[in-house]
Amino acid sequence: MFDIEEINEKFVSHNHVVECLLKYDDIYGYYNLELTLAIDLFEQTLPNLKIRFVNISNLDIRNFGNGFTQFIDLHIEKNHDGWSSIKYNVFQIEEENISFKCLDIEEILD
Repeated sequence: MFDIEEINEKFVSHNHVVECLLKYDDIYGYYNLELTLAIDLFEQTLPNLKIRFVNISNLDIRNFGNGFTQFIDLHIEKNHDGWSSIKYNVFQIEEENISFKCLDIEEILD
């Protein structure tokens, strides 16, 4: 089990997008989104943060690319709508470059 507040705190410093990978899980029949975020994209000696968002829906990505992309103020909150397949909302607090909903979240440790 992950700690939402701990991940949200890591998002404050890790906001440079290294990798954004959308993968279809043919066993379960849904998409997962894997994000690798860096403190500094141009200083790869610092540790990255890698997160897997399981069974995503309503994915909206805007203004991606053109040099490098940052997801500043990325935030996770629990979804209280009662849907069994949606437990979390993920979004940027001030900007609207990425938002989606998901069933589960995993920090991937290398």
